Amino acid sequence: MPDIGSFVFLHQETTGLSGDFGTVNVTEISFVACSKLHFLNTTDGNIPRVLHKLTFCFNPQGSIATIASQISGGLYNNLLERESKFDNDTAQSILLFLKRLQPPICLVAHNGNRFDFGLLKNKLKVLETMLPDGTYCVDTLTFFRNVENIPNPPLGYLRLVNIYERYFHVPLEINAEEKAKALLKCVIRHGPGFVQHAEMKCVEFNHI
Repeated sequence: MPDIGSFVFLHQETTGLSGDFGTVNVTEISFVACSKLHFLNTTDGNIPRVLHKLTFCFNPQGSIATIASQISGGLYNNLLERESKFDNDTAQSILLFLKRLQPPICLVAHNGNRFDFGLLKNKLKVLETMLPDGTYCVDTLTFFRNVENIPNPPLGYLRLVNIYERYFHVPLEINAEEKAKALLKCVIRHGPGFVQHAEMKCVEFNHI
């Protein structure tokens, strides 16, 4: 069981909500990171003062589905046509960003096992890049399913936007960075319980 040094909250906006990772392209990616120490020292309803953030928007080089544009807060093709694509410079920027954090690091994403982790791994693989060995990841969907303890939750009950609005009674801003920060804020409510879950359930990113 790793003694996690930093948590990195990941959110991606994409060209579609379904399909295999080879056909879905990323329009926006955001990493919001904090050390475990700062995480544990932050009170419910807040986020750590010391955060490390990396966010990119991309030309997806393909059509963005209307529903995906709406969910992303209005990322339409015309807004992104002059942006760079997800390329080797992007991959190296991600590696350098993660290298600056206190190790070992753990990527955290909501529905990460079915979407974010596989998508990111695929995009890096195309660029012949891998995250360093000893990089972990954990999916918060499993965590919230356990803590909410509802045998048959209503459709959408465990979506991040609905968890956030139940916890804090305000709408969730719809861009990748704010969604990553919202996920951080939601799990801070559970403090040491989330850390224990993450360290017990995380897996190596390169092994997923």
